[in-house]
Amino acid sequence: SDLVKRDGRFFLQRPGQQPIEMSLVAEGFKRLGTLSYLIRNGSVKKGSVLFWDEPEMNLNASHLPVLVKTLTGLAKTGVQVILSSHSLFLLRELMIQLSEPRNAMVQRKFFGMSVPRGDRSGVKVTWGESLEDVGPIESLEAEIEQALRQHESLVLMKVYGRFQIGRASCRERVSS
Repeated sequence: SDLVKRDGRFFLQRPGQQPIEMSLVAEGFKRLGTLSYLIRNGSVKKGSVLFWDEPEMNLNASHLPVLVKTLTGLAKTGVQVILSSHSLFLLRELMIQLSEPRNAMVQRKFFGMSVPRGDRSGVKVTWGESLEDVGPIESLEAEIEQALRQHESLVLMKVYGRFQIGRASCRERVSS
C-alpha cells in the first residue's frame, strides 16, 4: 500500500484496487501510510530520528510483524527509531525480530518508566539492552495477569460445561 497525494488530498493506493481517500481509511492504516509517505519523500532517512508513540494503536495485531520488520529495517539504514508502547504483543515481536541474526547489528536500548506505589519521589527510569534489563513493566504485568485469569475462567467453563454471555445462557458438551 502506498500513500499518494493528488490535488492536495491524500489517498491510500493498494495494488490492484482503486485509491481510497485517507479520511475513509482505518486509523492504523493511516499511520502506516504516513510512515510510507515520510520514507518515500525523504523525511525519514539515514541520520533522522523517528519518534512514534504507540505504533500499535488502532492496528490489527496481525500487521505488527511487518511493522516491526519495517522499523528494524529503518534502524539498519541509520534511522534512530524511538518507540513508546504499552503493547505486550508489540514488545514481544520486537524482541523476537531483534534476536534474529539479520538484526544483530541493530543497536537497541530499552527504557521503562514507572511511579513506584507509595513513592512520592517521582518517576523511576530503568534501562538496558533488553526488556529483561528494564525489569517489570506494570502495564505488561497487568496484561499477563489478565491472560492468566482468562485461562482460569476458560478452564472453569470447560469443567462446568456452561457459560453466560450477557443474558443468554449457553451449554457445551464436556468431553471426558
